[in-house]
Amino acid sequence: MNLGGYHWNIKEKKFFLLHLKFEELYNDALLKVDQIAERVLTLSQSLYHTFSKYLSHSEINEAENVSDSEIAIEIILSSNSKLTVYYFGVKD
Repeated sequence: MNLGGYHWNIKEKKFFLLHLKFEELYNDALLKVDQIAERVLTLSQSLYHTFSKYLSHSEINEAENVSDSEIAIEIILSSNSKLTVYYFGVKD
């Protein structure tokens, strides 16, 4: 949801460029989450499907009311780093 928030709320000169990029990232993330969920289902596992469950199990914090592109980009990079470490055990 952070990516969707950045897509909707960036307010500055770079709006149009970043609006499109954040939409691309948001759509890509949705597709990947769906693919992972379908794979988990093939392994006969249950899926979380409520925001409260997502939040209680997430290692990525919510970012509320971010309208500054530099902050949004920092959070995206930090989140991607956390995902990389979580899934692949790779650290910078």
